[in-house]
Amino acid sequence: MNRFNRLVATLLLLLSLAPAVQAAVRASLDRTEVIEGDPVILTIRQDGPGTGSRPDLGPLERDFVVEGSSQGSQIRIVNGARSESTYWSVRMTPKRTGTLQVPALQVGSERTDPIPLKVNPVPAPGSAGPDRPVLVELEADLPSGGSFVQQQIPVTVRLLYRDRLQGGTLSDPAPEHAVVERLGDDRRYRTVRNGLEYNVIERHYAIFPEQSGPLRIPPVVFRGRIASADSGTGGRRRGDLFDRFLQGTPFANDPFFRQNDFFGGTPFGNPGEPVRARSRDLTLQVAPRPAGYSGQHWLPAEAVVLEDSWSRSPPRFRVGEPVTRTITLQAKGLEASQIPPLELPQADGFRLYADQPVNETRTDGNGVYGISRRTFTYVPRREGRLTIPEYRLQWWNTLSGSQDQTLLPQWQVDVLPGSSPSQPQQAPLATPAGQGGQQPSTRVTEGAEPGFLARHWPWLLALVLAAMLLAWVLVRRRSARPAEGDRPEAPAEEKPAPPRRALARARSELRSACEGNDARAAAGALLALAEALWPEDPPRNLEALARRLPEAGGQIRELERALYAPVDLHWDGGPLWQVARKATGSDGDGATGEPAEAVPPLYPD
Repeated sequence: MNRFNRLVATLLLLLSLAPAVQAAVRASLDRTEVIEGDPVILTIRQDGPGTGSRPDLGPLERDFVVEGSSQGSQIRIVNGARSESTYWSVRMTPKRTGTLQVPALQVGSERTDPIPLKVNPVPAPGSAGPDRPVLVELEADLPSGGSFVQQQIPVTVRLLYRDRLQGGTLSDPAPEHAVVERLGDDRRYRTVRNGLEYNVIERHYAIFPEQSGPLRIPPVVFRGRIASADSGTGGRRRGDLFDRFLQGTPFANDPFFRQNDFFGGTPFGNPGEPVRARSRDLTLQVAPRPAGYSGQHWLPAEAVVLEDSWSRSPPRFRVGEPVTRTITLQAKGLEASQIPPLELPQADGFRLYADQPVNETRTDGNGVYGISRRTFTYVPRREGRLTIPEYRLQWWNTLSGSQDQTLLPQWQVDVLPGSSPSQPQQAPLATPAGQGGQQPSTRVTEGAEPGFLARHWPWLLALVLAAMLLAWVLVRRRSARPAEGDRPEAPAEEKPAPPRRALARARSELRSACEGNDARAAAGALLALAEALWPEDPPRNLEALARRLPEAGGQIRELERALYAPVDLHWDGGPLWQVARKATGSDGDGATGEPAEAVPPLYPD
């Protein structure tokens, strides 16, 4: 029996370690379907610190012509955890048509997974030939599970041309009852169709259908002019001057640079011949919202991530004192306008206020990322152990074709007694959650509003006593002052140094974080430094600190963008340290002074 128990324990241990032994090397293609002769980009990514190993590209030579490769690295910091990765980009061209297999490649002791690639033959001879110098293609990348209403549909438009273009316009896809978003910049490369070589300008779009049913995308049209072989007597000679000027430059075959209308009708111009081309149209079927979906809002996305950030980590709570919490939602495949405002549940024992959400849409050239960031303020009403409830967001996973959810776990917090029990606790000037973002015109107070003397008599009494004590000290000094001729020379009075331990520690942590390019640690050190500089009224988040220190505002906002970027970004902390050192009064060798702007802000943070 003991032997059986040992066997079961060994199997359980192996199962628990299974995720840890998965390959940390991944491979991906920029396109999974190409035309014969089109190049593709293979990206190989290895997670973890660089080992010095390089991928063995030899197995690719069976079905591909490897044209070149490059190497890079990436560093990402999430919630203080640092991760590194190394990647290689390989440009290659398929040798034949059909469904090819990018083989598994060895990188050190690990291997990538094989990837299928579909290589289609060149179009029929009627669609590309000597009489068709310009072609327009329109393609839609439909998900395997179909398309739903408001779901992102990737669309690609290609302009193919053989002869030199002298300007022109290429229309965008314009379906009815849909939103069209252009993604990134144009991509330029060369391809072969029916034995003829073409220059290609490729554009990417995201289409979001607003209703279910058939979605027709009309043809995309190109209108322009193309250089003619013979423009009449002297016609070619008139264009030679401008042609020779562009010859050998990157703009020689650029259809959008060669706008020669300026030279039309002059000895330098060659008007060329008009040319027009159009793509085929597309009709797609869009499914309605699934009947079994139970989410409050319809969110069809490839991925949804919720990030939780407090003004102090870990947060500290005291009765009547506000604590700021920022929730960031990132949705891949959704625009920011499709994301509803986040509404956190009320917490027993707290007053909850919410600022207006800040929305932003980004693109990586292949898809859109919707980002919605909202700041909440918790004001404890009583001391003791309180619970901030969890938050669950339901959404539709377009990759798996099923309902999914993202969770923010609950918090158990210990609330300390208030620092001034005799004073009524006041809530910050913010928007109460669930009231549609309307700003209150007065401060929210606990209980009835007492009179001025009833509320401030302790401070008035202290002020009177302080004035009497100051008068007594001045009288004593004047009576003890020696005569003008008998007064000994007094040494220069030394100004007592302000408390510097907290400032020095915060600056040291900020400098270390910036030198290590650790964005998460730099954010924490900045807020700690702000609390040391303004202990009575510290900024509660990076945006408030950027307003407090306008000299360093730009770099602080760059830091915040790096923290919430949807893609991996390398953050350089050097510029932030330089401006923060000057803005907070540090001379760089440990000496400190007053901050550059110690005046409290016009509005509370």
